[in-house]
Amino acid sequence: MKILKGYLLILLLNLICFTSLSAQTDAERKFLASTDSLNTLLSDAYTGKDYPTAEALCQKIIDLYDAHATQLAEGYAYFKYSSYYNMASTQAIQGKKQEAANNLLKALDSGKIEVSYNRITNDEDLKDILDAPELQPALKRLKETTDYLYILQNAPEYTRTQSVDSLPQIVYAQADDPDLKRVRDYFQLDSVAVPGNELVTIKRILTYIHDKIRHDGQNGATRRVETTLSILLKPARTAAGA
Repeated sequence: MKILKGYLLILLLNLICFTSLSAQTDAERKFLASTDSLNTLLSDAYTGKDYPTAEALCQKIIDLYDAHATQLAEGYAYFKYSSYYNMASTQAIQGKKQEAANNLLKALDSGKIEVSYNRITNDEDLKDILDAPELQPALKRLKETTDYLYILQNAPEYTRTQSVDSLPQIVYAQADDPDLKRVRDYFQLDSVAVPGNELVTIKRILTYIHDKIRHDGQNGATRRVETTLSILLKPARTAAGA
């Protein structure tokens, strides 16, 4: 269960909601409080190798989400499908291979969690079920979209004669964009600016932000709309997977 430990999921979702806390409903806050408690128990059970209890707690989180789904924003589905992943891990450890494969497939086919091909194929908990026939299409899709060495090795050569006008255009946000302003204020980017030297200022800001963003090649392109701030604040998913 390398990537989806529950208490870090809660931290992740809270950070993604950082710029819109006022829009978070009472139902969502109560849901987070409940999942926080359940995920703490799940982490303890998994660490203590009490896998039947860990499996049952995963199901409780899934049931909790289903009971409140109509009151929650779309992003909260992450808790349900990450729990399917975690349940697959606990079931695989217990030798429940078919159940584990079924639940892992639910997680991978949901489009609600982000996991790379290399990360899943190196997850020791899942190693005994990854040869299941029903998982092969999903694993193939992951390999073709998240295994960056494979992608590079199979990519076509650059077409040097291609017209620059045919390439995608880069569109920059305006200086008064609210998202950019939040980033500037939150990270106090003015503190790294050099008055009167725009080039040095740009270099220092880019270096500062570069050092704040995880870029280990395992995250892939996001499938959801995120603010710049949520990307900058996104933590490692687990200590083991950092």
